[in-house]
Amino acid sequence: MAKNVLFVIHGIGEQRSDWASSPDGPITALNEAAQNYDRFKGKDLSEFIEFIPIRYDDIFDKILKGWGDLGSQLQGLPMAPLVTQAVLKVLEKANDPNVFLTYGCDVPLYRGFTLFAQRVQARVIAKIARAIADRASPTGGAPVQFSVLAHSLGTTVAHDSLHLLGTEKWPGGDDDAGNAYSTAEERKELGDASCALRAKLKVSGNPFSPEHVRFQHIFMLANTSALLHTTPGDAYSTIVHPLNGGNCTNFYNLTHSLDPISRIAAFTVPGTWKQAQSAMLNHLYDPNVHGFAHFIRNPDVHLPILAGLVNGYEADDDWEKALETFSPVGPLIATKADELKGRLEGLLVEASKDAFPALDRWINVCKGLQSVIADFKMP
Repeated sequence: MAKNVLFVIHGIGEQRSDWASSPDGPITALNEAAQNYDRFKGKDLSEFIEFIPIRYDDIFDKILKGWGDLGSQLQGLPMAPLVTQAVLKVLEKANDPNVFLTYGCDVPLYRGFTLFAQRVQARVIAKIARAIADRASPTGGAPVQFSVLAHSLGTTVAHDSLHLLGTEKWPGGDDDAGNAYSTAEERKELGDASCALRAKLKVSGNPFSPEHVRFQHIFMLANTSALLHTTPGDAYSTIVHPLNGGNCTNFYNLTHSLDPISRIAAFTVPGTWKQAQSAMLNHLYDPNVHGFAHFIRNPDVHLPILAGLVNGYEADDDWEKALETFSPVGPLIATKADELKGRLEGLLVEASKDAFPALDRWINVCKGLQSVIADFKMP
């Protein structure tokens, strides 16, 4: 039986080329969590799931390179209303990508400037399209199912990219598929994938529309799409939903009660989305409560992923085991839990100060969280 595919899309910050499988990466965290259950003990999840990590943070590095005084250069360019003078001042730090990306400054670039958003979307769309086209007609067994796991800024990137993938008219072959900010390689990859999938499905038009391609599960961790989306209208008026006409069967929206970053203009699942599930997480295992791996530690996150992606896996017994054994506070943080909660609750107050523009709050909260992580450094 063919393995199901999980596209994994990272959030803010600087990511290495091996980001997803690094010691603090989401695939590593998912593998570690799976070892708690008999079905997966001593096994690597790559035996059951085909992981396709998609990295885009290098795009910011490439565009920022040589822009020593970015803030000044951007003063005269068209930008989204969310981008304020305070944000532009922060952008002047662009000549130091390590500091720049650590503080979440990739967010105003993505949300505020079409140049960055389109390049990122072109990368993600091309990678997803190529993978779907290559696997659309398996030689035997059950059809491959495609799912998406995204975190932080990556939820917005996934939201925007999946909407465009399913709604745009994508040329094929050597036509100029994509936009002017995508690379020639990405345009060719998307064009070739469109041609290949049209031929396999024997259809015309967009072969990636919901009529032809639906994602089995979309997992949104620390969902930022209500604030940062670049699609027309609001984040709820796209095809990224589990209703008729939507491009997914199941939608998961997972938030952490102490995460200040995703609480700025938080995404809320509409009551009409009957096939959507929401969860408010409360576990505390790491000072970086916003972290991708920290989210995945929680059974409310990793068990739906395992149950949704691993063929034949029934998680009912493991749910009961997790309810009995999963502690809300990790052993390495236990002695500092109350102090840490106090600091994080202070950042939640900062995140809710509506008198300040949303992106200004985002940057201030990112800086504050980095300070908390440094002060509560794990052994």
